[in-house]
Amino acid sequence: MTTEQKVTRKLRAILSADVKGYSRLMSEDETHTIKTIKKYRRIITTIVNDHSGRVVDAPGDNLLAEFSSVVNAVQSSVGIQNALKEKNADLPDDKRLVFRIGVNIGDVVQDGDSLYGDGVNIAARIEGLADPGGVCISRNAYNHIHNKLGFGYEYLGDHSVKNIKQPVRVYKILMDQKDAGKLIGKKPKSLVGKWLWSAIVVAAIIITSMVWLNFKENPAISEIPSIAVLPFDNLSDDPEQGYLSDGFTDELIGDLSKIDDIFVISRNSTFTYKGKAVKIRQVAEELNVRYVLEGSFQRSGKKVRIRAQLIDGKTDHHIWSESYDGVMDDIFELQDEITGKIVAALAITLSADEKERISDKGTDNILAYEKYLKGLELYTEHTPESVFESEKYYLQALELDPNFTRASAGLAMTYFVLSTNKFRKPFNKKLGDRSTYVFKARHFVERAMEHPTWEAYRVSAYLDVEMRHYDKALSYAEKAYALAPNESLTNLTLGAILVWIVRAEEALPYIEKSIKLDPHFFETQAWYKALAHFTMGNYQQSIDVLRYALTLNPDYSVLKLLLAASYGLLDQKKEAANALEDYLKKRISTTPLYANFFYYFYPWKDHKISDQFFEGLVKAGCKGNPKYYKISKQDRLNGQEMNNIVMGSTFSIIIENGPVWKISKNGDVEFPTGSGHSDPILKGKTWIENDTCCFQFEQLYGGIKFCSELYRNTEAKTNSQSAYMALNDSFLIPITIQQMK
Repeated sequence: MTTEQKVTRKLRAILSADVKGYSRLMSEDETHTIKTIKKYRRIITTIVNDHSGRVVDAPGDNLLAEFSSVVNAVQSSVGIQNALKEKNADLPDDKRLVFRIGVNIGDVVQDGDSLYGDGVNIAARIEGLADPGGVCISRNAYNHIHNKLGFGYEYLGDHSVKNIKQPVRVYKILMDQKDAGKLIGKKPKSLVGKWLWSAIVVAAIIITSMVWLNFKENPAISEIPSIAVLPFDNLSDDPEQGYLSDGFTDELIGDLSKIDDIFVISRNSTFTYKGKAVKIRQVAEELNVRYVLEGSFQRSGKKVRIRAQLIDGKTDHHIWSESYDGVMDDIFELQDEITGKIVAALAITLSADEKERISDKGTDNILAYEKYLKGLELYTEHTPESVFESEKYYLQALELDPNFTRASAGLAMTYFVLSTNKFRKPFNKKLGDRSTYVFKARHFVERAMEHPTWEAYRVSAYLDVEMRHYDKALSYAEKAYALAPNESLTNLTLGAILVWIVRAEEALPYIEKSIKLDPHFFETQAWYKALAHFTMGNYQQSIDVLRYALTLNPDYSVLKLLLAASYGLLDQKKEAANALEDYLKKRISTTPLYANFFYYFYPWKDHKISDQFFEGLVKAGCKGNPKYYKISKQDRLNGQEMNNIVMGSTFSIIIENGPVWKISKNGDVEFPTGSGHSDPILKGKTWIENDTCCFQFEQLYGGIKFCSELYRNTEAKTNSQSAYMALNDSFLIPITIQQMK
């Protein structure tokens, strides 16, 4: 291990506390104050630990703690104040140590055990605004918890705080039970405070009237301006240039999604209006936004002309309308100029980080960028045919600029999607082995992580949660969200990872926000929403969501599998059997379906949830699996253990009569492609790398290396058969390892 401490960024809820009048107390009775502060620190630490937090530092009268959940942070804060209030009641007024507490959720930098950054600084400044014995929270924290906890809140307005460029909106927690559910104080105004836009923020989010909202908890969204960017019309002479107008629209949506203070509808929803004559007011009502941007894109040779207009969807009045002339080489500047216009019109002040994220397009090579846009257009059509075709354009973009990590991330997501049954079925013979595409996804996301974007973090989160790297998956999902907080997919990804690590209650607000950002993408969001309810044991709620989602897309078979398990656990056997039968009709594989087979694809951190899922499937009529698929962190082999076992051994995969992999002491591998004597034998290499066993075959999986972790199979019936479990990006299977003769 290296002795150098690792510096990482992560999204955390921060609790900052200090004692009111600590210097005076020390000067009056130093001995008593020190004794009391030590006692109170122990109480605070216990409460923080009980709420899954960590005390980071506690110098003097200050204390800093971090939480992965802002709900836990606020509950801990109130618990601390209540506990210390009881202790102070036994002391004279002039001996009491009364704390002020501030809570914020934001990006922090971890260096060893220490935390730094604006996320910490804002929590400390908010703490200074709290009453003695009270708790104040930032707007970000309020948005996450106000409809989850039984408290009231008082809006204290915008406050300029030291070393923070933008004012911070602050809420006081009303801890008295009689105030539960109250919100006292005016709604916050725009950060800039221009009188012309004061009404914008108040009216930014309207309660949507779409039918599927009957299946939602309807949490309030941040009081920020909301906008939908309609597909720009392609006015070029060549209709094939449409990918440029679509790509330009995508980039504007992407740039706006990186801004915390703008609520932006996803392209999946806005592109349903493509090519249609629409009324702006109708669009605004259907998508639940205040503003609509529309425009056109025209290219002739190297020249481009872009027209854009921002319209108030409530009044149908034009906020601004302009034309921009330039050349393709200036396309990035034109994008930034239009984004800047929108931001200025909505009276938003960008932070330095937001400006940097918006200006970073990932490449200076315009030709590579055009290929990327073409690949993006095909991928976002989200049909099996279009996703399959997007691969070649992303590859062409990388040929033109090998360092274009957005193209690498696009490829990674393409391959990840092509590994799923929904997208593989039309191309099953053409695509070949599923493993090829999962291993390619890992290969290209590793390239993308050299300069990570939110897209790269998102793919990494999904791949790592299936590898049971729960901390890494959550960290990546949080980083994706931090880079694009108003992107539907980053919200859905963070919600999904929270479900898998069995923090489903925290996941629901992110899933709900994803739905509001992209109401036309409901089937996938519904699956995770239903999965969250299933994880919490709310099987009927899960069924309600799934049944409605199936009315929108009856062919989305993964919904039927979860529906079968939910019905099964409620002992509604007929409904469970029907749902399972519907699922099996859409299944590609003809091999027997065992319940435990899904352990790899449903990576709950808590095995108890997996067991409940399997129990529901068995009750629906699925077979119990005689093989074993459970793994635990403590059973994983390290590199030296794997080297001692694997190198110079015969590696036999015991699943569906799998082949025998022969490995020599120097790492040469022979892999038979079939069971007959005339079937070709592939040759490759194996080695131990970072506590994984890696393989590479020139004629297998596109020549890309793939690595497996090995675990002791504690449920194996004998020491020799299926004594180990192999886990990689494609499968989790029991294996037998035998010494070569």
